[in-house]
Amino acid sequence: MKKLTVYLVISMMFLAGMSCKEQPEPLELGNPDQCPTGRFTTEAISTSSIRTFIAEPQENVILYHWYINDTLVWSSDNRTFAYDFWAVLDGSVPGGAGDYEICLRTLTPDCPAGTTPFCEALEIAAVANCPSANFTTEQNSFGRFTFTANSEERALYYWYVNGILAGDAGNSSFSYDFLLDPDVATGGSPGDYDICLRVVTPSCHQGSQLFCEKITVESTS
Repeated sequence: MKKLTVYLVISMMFLAGMSCKEQPEPLELGNPDQCPTGRFTTEAISTSSIRTFIAEPQENVILYHWYINDTLVWSSDNRTFAYDFWAVLDGSVPGGAGDYEICLRTLTPDCPAGTTPFCEALEIAAVANCPSANFTTEQNSFGRFTFTANSEERALYYWYVNGILAGDAGNSSFSYDFLLDPDVATGGSPGDYDICLRVVTPSCHQGSQLFCEKITVESTS
Protein backbone atom coordinates (compact mmCIF):
# COMPACT_ATOMS: atom_id res chain seq x y z
CA MET A 1 0.00 0.00 0.00
CA LYS A 2 2.87 2.36 0.82
CA LYS A 3 4.48 1.61 -2.56
CA LEU A 4 1.23 2.50 -4.35
CA THR A 5 0.91 5.77 -2.42
CA VAL A 6 4.51 6.76 -3.22
CA TYR A 7 3.95 5.91 -6.90
CA LEU A 8 0.84 8.08 -7.06
CA VAL A 9 2.61 11.02 -5.37
CA ILE A 10 5.55 10.82 -7.77
CA SER A 11 3.21 10.62 -10.76
CA MET A 12 1.26 13.69 -9.61
CA MET A 13 4.50 15.63 -9.09
CA PHE A 14 5.71 14.64 -12.59
CA LEU A 15 2.47 15.78 -14.24
CA ALA A 16 2.51 19.01 -12.27
CA GLY A 17 6.06 19.64 -13.45
CA MET A 18 5.02 19.12 -17.05
CA SER A 19 2.15 21.60 -16.74
CA CYS A 20 4.52 24.21 -15.31
CA LYS A 21 6.96 23.92 -18.20
CA GLU A 22 6.95 26.75 -20.70
CA GLN A 23 5.07 25.70 -23.85
CA PRO A 24 6.71 26.41 -27.25
CA GLU A 25 5.45 29.49 -29.02
CA PRO A 26 3.60 28.95 -32.32
CA LEU A 27 5.69 29.38 -35.45
CA GLU A 28 5.25 32.81 -36.93
CA LEU A 29 4.89 32.98 -40.69
CA GLY A 30 6.29 36.46 -40.87
CA ASN A 31 6.15 39.85 -39.25
CA PRO A 32 4.23 42.20 -41.56
CA ASP A 33 6.17 45.15 -40.15
CA GLN A 34 9.44 43.49 -41.22
CA CYS A 35 8.32 42.38 -44.69
CA PRO A 36 10.12 44.38 -47.38
CA THR A 37 8.22 46.01 -50.20
CA GLY A 38 9.40 44.35 -53.37
CA ARG A 39 9.59 46.51 -56.48
CA PHE A 40 11.10 46.06 -59.90
CA THR A 41 11.90 47.85 -63.13
CA THR A 42 11.34 46.57 -66.68
CA GLU A 43 13.81 46.75 -69.54
CA ALA A 44 13.09 45.96 -73.18
CA ILE A 45 14.97 45.85 -76.46
CA SER A 46 12.87 47.36 -79.21
CA THR A 47 13.56 44.56 -81.68
CA SER A 48 13.11 41.74 -79.17
CA SER A 49 10.18 40.01 -77.54
CA ILE A 50 12.25 39.57 -74.37
CA ARG A 51 11.54 41.66 -71.31
CA THR A 52 13.95 41.82 -68.39
CA PHE A 53 12.56 42.49 -64.92
CA ILE A 54 15.01 43.67 -62.26
CA ALA A 55 14.01 43.68 -58.59
CA GLU A 56 15.28 46.50 -56.41
CA PRO A 57 18.11 45.40 -54.08
CA GLN A 58 16.95 44.07 -50.70
CA GLU A 59 18.77 42.53 -47.78
CA ASN A 60 18.55 38.84 -46.90
CA VAL A 61 16.22 37.87 -49.75
CA ILE A 62 15.90 34.07 -49.96
CA LEU A 63 13.80 33.82 -53.11
CA TYR A 64 12.23 36.01 -55.74
CA HIS A 65 8.89 34.66 -57.03
CA TRP A 66 7.80 36.06 -60.42
CA TYR A 67 4.22 35.74 -61.63
CA ILE A 68 2.68 36.48 -65.03
CA ASN A 69 -1.11 36.70 -65.01
CA ASP A 70 -1.21 34.86 -61.65
CA THR A 71 0.98 32.03 -63.00
CA LEU A 72 4.25 31.39 -61.17
CA VAL A 73 6.81 31.25 -63.98
CA TRP A 74 10.14 31.66 -62.17
CA SER A 75 11.66 31.32 -58.68
CA SER A 76 15.27 32.17 -58.00
CA ASP A 77 17.65 33.90 -55.61
CA ASN A 78 18.69 36.10 -58.55
CA ARG A 79 16.84 39.40 -58.64
CA THR A 80 16.95 39.57 -62.45
CA PHE A 81 14.35 37.70 -64.49
CA ALA A 82 14.16 37.62 -68.30
CA TYR A 83 11.15 36.33 -70.21
CA ASP A 84 10.49 35.86 -73.92
CA PHE A 85 6.78 36.38 -74.58
CA TRP A 86 7.01 34.82 -78.04
CA ALA A 87 9.13 31.77 -77.18
CA VAL A 88 6.26 29.40 -76.35
CA LEU A 89 2.85 30.01 -77.86
CA ASP A 90 1.03 26.75 -77.20
CA GLY A 91 -0.81 28.05 -74.14
CA SER A 92 1.24 26.08 -71.60
CA VAL A 93 2.76 29.34 -70.33
CA PRO A 94 1.77 32.99 -70.86
CA GLY A 95 2.86 34.25 -74.28
CA GLY A 96 1.96 36.14 -77.42
CA ALA A 97 0.53 39.59 -77.96
CA GLY A 98 -1.75 40.96 -75.26
CA ASP A 99 -2.00 42.59 -71.84
CA TYR A 100 -0.14 41.07 -68.90
CA GLU A 101 0.22 41.64 -65.18
CA ILE A 102 3.74 41.02 -63.86
CA CYS A 103 4.01 40.46 -60.10
CA LEU A 104 6.92 40.00 -57.72
CA ARG A 105 6.84 38.41 -54.28
CA THR A 106 9.99 38.11 -52.17
CA LEU A 107 10.80 35.77 -49.26
CA THR A 108 13.13 36.75 -46.42
CA PRO A 109 13.97 35.21 -43.00
CA ASP A 110 11.69 37.79 -41.35
CA CYS A 111 8.98 37.23 -43.93
CA PRO A 112 9.06 33.53 -44.93
CA ALA A 113 5.44 33.59 -46.08
CA GLY A 114 6.29 36.20 -48.69
CA THR A 115 5.61 39.87 -49.19
CA THR A 116 2.47 41.33 -50.62
CA PRO A 117 2.94 41.05 -54.39
CA PHE A 118 4.07 44.15 -56.24
CA CYS A 119 2.49 44.20 -59.71
CA GLU A 120 2.76 46.22 -62.88
CA ALA A 121 0.82 46.06 -66.14
CA LEU A 122 2.63 45.23 -69.36
CA GLU A 123 1.46 45.24 -72.98
CA ILE A 124 3.08 43.04 -75.60
CA ALA A 125 2.25 44.35 -79.06
CA ALA A 126 1.61 42.15 -82.04
CA VAL A 127 4.56 41.83 -84.38
CA ALA A 128 4.07 43.86 -87.53
CA ASN A 129 4.10 42.22 -90.96
CA CYS A 130 3.53 38.73 -89.60
CA PRO A 131 1.60 36.28 -91.76
CA SER A 132 -1.51 34.53 -90.53
CA ALA A 133 -0.60 30.92 -90.02
CA ASN A 134 -3.14 28.36 -91.19
CA PHE A 135 -3.19 25.00 -92.90
CA THR A 136 -5.45 22.39 -94.44
CA THR A 137 -5.65 18.78 -93.25
CA GLU A 138 -5.88 15.69 -95.41
CA GLN A 139 -6.08 12.12 -94.16
CA ASN A 140 -4.13 9.85 -96.51
CA SER A 141 -4.79 6.55 -94.77
CA PHE A 142 -5.45 5.14 -91.31
CA GLY A 143 -3.18 7.10 -89.01
CA ARG A 144 -1.43 9.12 -91.74
CA PHE A 145 -2.22 12.81 -92.25
CA THR A 146 -0.77 15.59 -94.40
CA PHE A 147 -0.93 19.21 -93.27
CA THR A 148 -0.34 21.94 -95.87
CA ALA A 149 0.24 25.59 -95.00
CA ASN A 150 -0.18 28.65 -97.22
CA SER A 151 3.16 29.23 -98.88
CA GLU A 152 5.11 32.31 -97.74
CA GLU A 153 8.27 33.61 -99.39
CA ARG A 154 11.47 32.71 -97.49
CA ALA A 155 9.46 31.26 -94.64
CA LEU A 156 10.16 28.63 -92.03
CA TYR A 157 7.32 26.44 -90.85
CA TYR A 158 7.36 25.09 -87.31
CA TRP A 159 4.94 22.20 -86.85
CA TYR A 160 3.95 20.99 -83.38
CA VAL A 161 2.25 17.74 -82.38
CA ASN A 162 0.80 18.03 -78.86
CA GLY A 163 3.22 20.88 -78.18
CA ILE A 164 6.29 18.97 -79.40
CA LEU A 165 8.21 20.37 -82.38
CA ALA A 166 8.16 17.94 -85.32
CA GLY A 167 8.66 18.00 -89.06
CA ASP A 168 10.92 19.90 -91.48
CA ALA A 169 10.98 23.64 -90.75
CA GLY A 170 11.72 24.44 -94.38
CA ASN A 171 8.70 22.64 -95.76
CA SER A 172 5.19 24.10 -95.88
CA SER A 173 3.79 20.55 -96.08
CA PHE A 174 4.03 18.17 -93.15
CA SER A 175 3.08 14.47 -93.24
CA TYR A 176 2.82 12.37 -90.14
CA ASP A 177 1.84 8.79 -89.35
CA PHE A 178 0.38 8.72 -85.86
CA LEU A 179 0.13 4.92 -85.70
CA LEU A 180 3.65 4.06 -86.89
CA ASP A 181 5.68 6.82 -85.30
CA PRO A 182 7.92 5.21 -82.64
CA ASP A 183 8.06 8.34 -80.48
CA VAL A 184 5.36 7.73 -77.88
CA ALA A 185 5.57 11.39 -76.82
CA THR A 186 4.11 12.56 -80.13
CA GLY A 187 2.35 9.55 -81.60
CA GLY A 188 2.07 5.80 -81.75
CA SER A 189 -1.56 5.24 -80.78
CA PRO A 190 -5.12 6.26 -81.66
CA GLY A 191 -6.55 9.32 -79.95
CA ASP A 192 -6.90 13.09 -80.19
CA TYR A 193 -3.95 15.27 -81.19
CA ASP A 194 -3.37 19.04 -81.32
CA ILE A 195 -1.54 20.11 -84.50
CA CYS A 196 -0.12 23.63 -84.44
CA LEU A 197 1.84 25.78 -86.89
CA ARG A 198 3.97 28.88 -86.44
CA VAL A 199 5.44 30.69 -89.45
CA VAL A 200 8.67 32.70 -89.29
CA THR A 201 9.65 35.13 -92.06
CA PRO A 202 12.39 37.78 -92.43
CA SER A 203 9.85 40.46 -91.51
CA CYS A 204 8.42 38.36 -88.68
CA HIS A 205 11.45 36.88 -86.94
CA GLN A 206 9.53 36.22 -83.74
CA GLY A 207 6.97 34.11 -85.54
CA SER A 208 3.27 34.32 -86.15
CA GLN A 209 0.62 33.45 -83.63
CA LEU A 210 0.10 29.71 -83.38
CA PHE A 211 -2.65 28.26 -85.51
CA CYS A 212 -3.93 24.95 -84.12
CA GLU A 213 -6.41 22.29 -85.07
CA LYS A 214 -7.44 19.09 -83.32
CA ILE A 215 -7.57 15.78 -85.19
CA THR A 216 -8.78 12.36 -84.15
CA VAL A 217 -6.74 9.30 -85.11
CA GLU A 218 -8.88 6.18 -85.22
CA SER A 219 -7.76 2.64 -84.65
CA THR A 220 -7.38 0.27 -87.61
CA SER A 221 -9.19 -2.51 -85.73
